[in-house]
Amino acid sequence: MSGNYLLKLHGDIDHGQIVLSRDDFAAVHLLRRPLIGIVQEKLLIGHLLTIGSTVSDPTLVQAAEEVGALLTRMNGQNARPSGTVLLTKNDLSRSMLLSRHFQVLAAQSRGDQVNTTLESARRTDIFLDQLAMLSSSNFSFALDPKYAGMLTSEDQKTVAALTRLTQEVDVTDSHAPKSGLGMHVASFLRDLGA
Repeated sequence: MSGNYLLKLHGDIDHGQIVLSRDDFAAVHLLRRPLIGIVQEKLLIGHLLTIGSTVSDPTLVQAAEEVGALLTRMNGQNARPSGTVLLTKNDLSRSMLLSRHFQVLAAQSRGDQVNTTLESARRTDIFLDQLAMLSSSNFSFALDPKYAGMLTSEDQKTVAALTRLTQEVDVTDSHAPKSGLGMHVASFLRDLGA
């Protein structure tokens, strides 16, 4: 796996794996240990954004403590894994526990008048929508002929050059054998709407 992805550690209502008890949380180490490895890899070399974590879930805290201990041994000083936890509501005990290893943000701050779970969840949804918007390309339509009229004359010249390139690079089959550069170019062109 490379790049950014969404990882769900616990439960799946479609497969009858609802998490209801502490034993269900503990079972993740038996049934989904490779997923914890992905969490730890992101904490070591990337940035992990966690949404929906609870103090009753020891998985995230333990994974971060193991990474933090490794980094401390390697660096000889206290090191903090790279991650952010987004809480729906500000909870002092959860924040204190998680802040040892993460930057902790809450949709509801201490002085905030918002005190309903629904409003806090709405703020979390708005944040996630904004995050998705900021991380997406403004030109995902550029090579789609239906949207040619939306482009400036300079952008139309660029699109003409990229369209010629698209005819040379097979962008339709992402599994066709290509060089590393060829795969990167094909992915870039698909991201532009090819």
